[in-house]
This record gives sequence, structure tokens and C-alpha cells, in this order.
Amino acid sequence: MAKRERNRRSLSSQQRRTPHVSTRNTPPKNVPSSGVDFGSEYHYVLGDLKRIAILAAIMFALLIILAQFIR
Repeated sequence: MAKRERNRRSLSSQQRRTPHVSTRNTPPKNVPSSGVDFGSEYHYVLGDLKRIAILAAIMFALLIILAQFIR
């Protein structure tokens, strides 16, 4: 608490009147605030996910077939 009081005293009266505006959480100027259309931005992801799922199914089936030969 004492540090806050000391910092307030060190500020001039002009500095106290001007509000501090943080730009940390403000969106960039060129991005619309309405949102992003993820379908158009990441259209290639669905194809990649399908390809990964097909490869995983093939490998899983291959493991089952190979397990039958090992027994």
C-alpha cells in the first residue's frame, strides 16, 4: 500500500488526468470483429483428418491380421 501512495505522489497532476489505455487485449485494426469463418480459413484440415483416419484404420486392420498369423 505504501508503494502505491508513493507512486501517486510522484505523478504530476497532468499525468493523473490522462487515463491509461491498454492495447494488450484490443483486436488488430484489419481483422473484422464479427469473427472468422473457419470453414474458409482451414478448408484443407478436413481432408487431412480424413486421410489420417483412413491410414489409422488400415494400420489397425493390419495389426489385427498380423496378430492372427502370430498365434
